[in-house]
Amino acid sequence: MVFKEALRPETSWNGNVNFVKKIVAGGTFIGLDAAAFYTYFTNKIIPDYDTDSNKIIYANLDGYAVSRGISLNIDIVFSNGLKVLAGATAMDVYHTEEGKKIRQMFAEKFTGVWNIGYTFNDIV
Repeated sequence: MVFKEALRPETSWNGNVNFVKKIVAGGTFIGLDAAAFYTYFTNKIIPDYDTDSNKIIYANLDGYAVSRGISLNIDIVFSNGLKVLAGATAMDVYHTEEGKKIRQMFAEKFTGVWNIGYTFNDIV
């Protein structure tokens, strides 16, 4: 690891809006969770993996960076013990330097998760 300069602390401003709704329909429970987020960074510390393949070079960004996105999750619990969970997140993560927008490495544009479970009744 190489530090190209004396690193300054990162600064960020963040905004987040959430919506949560719980619905009970008969013996079924439905939960909805939606969120939108935005973060603006200055002095972001950016790793350079390309200049030298044997080194990671760190420096403060001469520009700004943004992380923004939306997510939606739903979980459904049925009275018979079946539970279904699904979620998705879309993100736009980038930094600008010298007027160019550069996507952040290792930050996926879209991710999704799901899970199906079942709770067995006690057998005695």
